[in-house]
Formats: sequence, C-alpha cells, structure tokens
Amino acid sequence: LVISSGGTANSAFVGQNGFETVSSGGVASNTTVLAGGVLVMASGATVAGTTNYALGAVSAFGSGMVVSGIMASNGVTVGVISGGTMVGTIVSGFQGGEVFAGGIASGTIVNGGIFAVLSGGAGYATTISSTGQEAIGVGGVESGAVVSSGGLLAVFGNSVSTTVLNGGQETLGSGGGVSSRTIVSSGGTQLVSANGLSISTIISSGGVQTLLAGAVVYSSIASNSIVLNGGVLSSVLGNAIGTSVSSGGTLILGLHGSASGTILSSGGREIISSGGIDSGTAVLAGGLQVVSGGGTASNTVVSSGGTLESMSGGTFTGATFASGAAFEVGSGYIQSGGTLT
Repeated sequence: LVISSGGTANSAFVGQNGFETVSSGGVASNTTVLAGGVLVMASGATVAGTTNYALGAVSAFGSGMVVSGIMASNGVTVGVISGGTMVGTIVSGFQGGEVFAGGIASGTIVNGGIFAVLSGGAGYATTISSTGQEAIGVGGVESGAVVSSGGLLAVFGNSVSTTVLNGGQETLGSGGGVSSRTIVSSGGTQLVSANGLSISTIISSGGVQTLLAGAVVYSSIASNSIVLNGGVLSSVLGNAIGTSVSSGGTLILGLHGSASGTILSSGGREIISSGGIDSGTAVLAGGLQVVSGGGTASNTVVSSGGTLESMSGGTFTGATFASGAAFEVGSGYIQSGGTLT
C-alpha cells in the first residue's frame, strides 16, 4: 500500500510481509502493524492518530527522513531505508533495529536485542553493551563502533576503527568478514573465523585476538597487526602475516596455526607449539622465539641480543644468527642449516 501526496489511509492493517509506505504529503492514521509488517515513512509524511505495533512489527524511515532519539520498544524493530537517517536510536530488551541499503544510522545505542546493518547500509559510532548485538551483513559497513562488556559485534561485511573494551567481543564471520584498525583493549576479544580477515589490529595489554580455522590476519609493511604489552594473538589453524609483537606481547601458534614475517621486538615473544609453523621471523634485541615440541620454524633471523630457543622435539631450519645473538636448546631438538655469523 502506497499513500501518495494528498492521499489518506485510515485504520489500515499491515500484515506479515506487507508494506505501507507513506510518501511526502500522504497521511496514515490509526494504523495497525502486525508481526512481520512494515510501516515506511518518507520525509513530509504524516502519521496521525494512534499507530499500534505488534510484537515483531517494523517501523522504517525512508528517503529524506531524519529522525533522532527513537527507542525500539515492545518488540518493535525500527529501520531506515534508502535516503533515510536515524540518529541516536536506542535498541534494548528483545527489540531490534535494521539499516537497509542506502540507509544511515549514527550514534545507535544497543544495550539489548539485535541491530543489523544490511547490504548497502551504513552504521556510524554504534555503542554495543550488555547483551546487545550488532550484525553487519555482507555489503554492510560499520565505522567507529565501541563494544563494551557483554556486547557483540558480528562482522560479515566490513568494520572500520572498532574499539573493543573489557568484556566486549568482535567476531569476524565465516562468510568473509573484514575488520581494519580495530583496537582490542584489556579484557576485550577479537575472534577471527574461517575466511575472516583482520587488518592492522592493535592488541593492547590484556586484549586477545584468536584465529580459527581458515582465518587470516594480514598486514602490509606499513600497517601491521600489533600485539602490545600483555596482549595475546593466538592462531589455531589460522594464518598471521606481518605481525609485530612488542614488549610483553605474545604470539602463540597452535595446531596448524602459521605465521610469516613476524617481528619480535624487545620483550616480545613468539611460542610455536605442536603443529604450529613459522617462517621468516625477525627476532630483534630482547625478542624471544620459542620452538616447542612439534613446532617448526624456518628462516628465522636473530639479531644481536635476540634469542631463539628450541625445546625438546622442536624443529628449526635455515636460521641465521648475528653476532651477539643467543641460541638456546633443550634435549631432543632437531637443527639443520643454521648459520652463525
């Protein structure tokens, strides 16, 4: 049902999968929106009388419509479609919000329910806490989100400049979610699932980044994933490329986890446990690479003051040790092709 300029609809019922669109100059009064129904209001539309929303109904704002301070309540989902903008929406309880293609949501607060940014939609500066969740669909974008205790940001599209605080979590979905410039603070977690891609993540003290099967943490020379003091990057069946580990940070390679081009600065550690594979790590002064039983390291370059430690059952090949570098071994290690200079 489309109510154009000059048109009026009174006491309409919008059923499941039904749409009532009120265009500029149109009037809808005493509308009832049932579960699965959608009421769309464009700029210049008039919604009069009492609008009744049933559990599961959707209230959406369309082209030219800018609304602020909306609260999703009583099981109603608020949404914004192409050309519409929502500012400062609050999503709580078991309610929800949706940003459709061409829609924009800014400053949304999600402290319960699910807020979804669908393909072609954009979210800015969303705050997610308590039991709130934000899901970014394939083709959707979120920028500047803050995820605090109990909040979850699930990324199947793209997220930029997310901050994950204590008790919060960002998950990069198996469909190929991409996150760039995320900051994982103390107590926060970034989980990278299969086909997920994390770029230029900063893991602060007490923060954790975990890679699952098929996950990739990628960084160019100018933009690395950075593990800061007390931070942990754990790779199990995942691949970490170009990671920088500084003082107090730890990179752990578990079963079939791999890393290449890692830089271990003073106080930074890399632990290659059983099934882990590492290639081309640079161990700088004060850095430490540990090859545990069943782990493998190849082509490690150990600078003066750096240490490579091979435990029982660990394997390393093609390592290069500069003057002043340390090589520590345990019983049962295997070594071939090392060069001491």
